[in-house]
Amino acid sequence: MFNTMNPIAFNTLEFVNRLKISGVPEQQAEAQAEALEKALSTATQELATKADIRETNAEIRGVEGRLNGKITALDGKVAALDSKIDSIRWVLFFIAIVVIVPFIKSLV
Repeated sequence: MFNTMNPIAFNTLEFVNRLKISGVPEQQAEAQAEALEKALSTATQELATKADIRETNAEIRGVEGRLNGKITALDGKVAALDSKIDSIRWVLFFIAIVVIVPFIKSLV
């Protein structure tokens, strides 16, 4: 998924030549160039490419779509439960009236 090539352009030959011009021995300049190239490669090894980011964004959109579908389904279930609760309230209200009215009449 991650880029295996070094995305940073590093010209080792030019680096070695600049070091040699400044007085660094050739063998030491080559060793420094190699070490720097390896360090840059290691540091940038886990950088995501634009393609990686596009792929990740597509995966996120897919997950978002599935979650939205599940949320919609849950909204429907909650609405159905609300309707059942309202029905139960009315049934309990009528039962209370049927029980309370005769009780009040018996007190009078």
